[in-house]
Amino acid sequence: MFKILTTCYNCEAFIKECIESALAQNENEWEMYIIDDASTDNTLKVAKKASNGDSRIKILSNKKNNGLTFNQTLNFVHHAKPNDEDVIIILDGDDYFLHPKVLSYIKEIYSKGYWFTYGGIRHSPNFRMPEDFYTEINWSVSLRNQTFCLSHLRSYKFFLLKNIKNIDLKDKKNNFFEFGVDVALGIPMVEMAGENRCFHVKDGLYYYRYHKDNVHRSVIKDAQRSEYIQGDLSFRTPYAKKTKEQLLDWKCDWTINNISNLGGWAICQRIFSWIRSNIPEGSTILEFGSGTGTIELTKYYNVYSVEQDSKWVGLADKAEYIHAPIKDGWYDADILFKNLPKKYDLILVDGPKGSGNRGGLAKHWDKLNTDVPIIMDDVNRDQEFSFALESSKVINKNIKFFKGVGKSFAILD
Repeated sequence: MFKILTTCYNCEAFIKECIESALAQNENEWEMYIIDDASTDNTLKVAKKASNGDSRIKILSNKKNNGLTFNQTLNFVHHAKPNDEDVIIILDGDDYFLHPKVLSYIKEIYSKGYWFTYGGIRHSPNFRMPEDFYTEINWSVSLRNQTFCLSHLRSYKFFLLKNIKNIDLKDKKNNFFEFGVDVALGIPMVEMAGENRCFHVKDGLYYYRYHKDNVHRSVIKDAQRSEYIQGDLSFRTPYAKKTKEQLLDWKCDWTINNISNLGGWAICQRIFSWIRSNIPEGSTILEFGSGTGTIELTKYYNVYSVEQDSKWVGLADKAEYIHAPIKDGWYDADILFKNLPKKYDLILVDGPKGSGNRGGLAKHWDKLNTDVPIIMDDVNRDQEFSFALESSKVINKNIKFFKGVGKSFAILD
């Protein structure tokens, strides 16, 4: 199955042609996921009309602008739920397939055992990338030391994407890459696949449109792009070439499919298991600090999730979010306490982000119902450990410490 991934922001002038190029394909086994990143124009309206009710086209709309890296990884996987052998094809919302046989062409390549394709780009006549951008990979030199050449049309087996580590989707400040997702994802995939599993397309398949608002006009001429992406990736350990068995066996650490492998974006498996064993299904949880684990919790509970970062607000469709930015070292208390549920059966403390930031809760215990169980995550960190101990004394509750997957937590009950 082909899964076409189309991200767009303010593409009302281009998205119709993009969708029509997919609908024109003579290969019918595909789905198209259009992720609109909170456009301020009529992109959504145009996309819905252009899709003409075709059930293969799924149109998603972000409430907040989340950026390419988030949309091409977590957001896409959450909604598309790809299988390991699915082929993901990147088609940006302002570009289009050049002819109706593009998917058939790519299908033939994958039938020969390839895992990754790149190349086949054509572009607006008023734009020219450096010549190196159109060349094949020089396999005698580390890809991290070459001019980036993994141009459109990029496609890959999902099992490559799921093997990319959480940390390699983020910059040195632990934020998702703001741009350069083609580099951050493409380089590890090629390293894992190896020379014999990567195919360079020379025939024209993909039209790259250069216009005043696209990334290359606003960013590539800025020297910051090279420093931000190539410089940031150069210090990371290259990925080793892997067998298919190794790639299929891996459960990635950033999808929502396995709560024990969510890295720093979710509670660990042992917390989740404790909640499922001790809190009746259908109960209400008050969660401080959102993440992908919020999605899992909403499958069984009513969740009110307090979050400082707008990028995480709305990720779990069934959660009630309270967006409370940081104020005076903790969540904005005025916003938070105006929106708290009247009743809740568990308090889960997993935020705000950063070591020591949760101590601001100490000023507000009197405004919360502390008769319910309270879980405090990340007590493997000294400041969180001390805060958990002190809190147990202040609110007069027994405390137990548990070792989770990669971190520890405490339960005050």
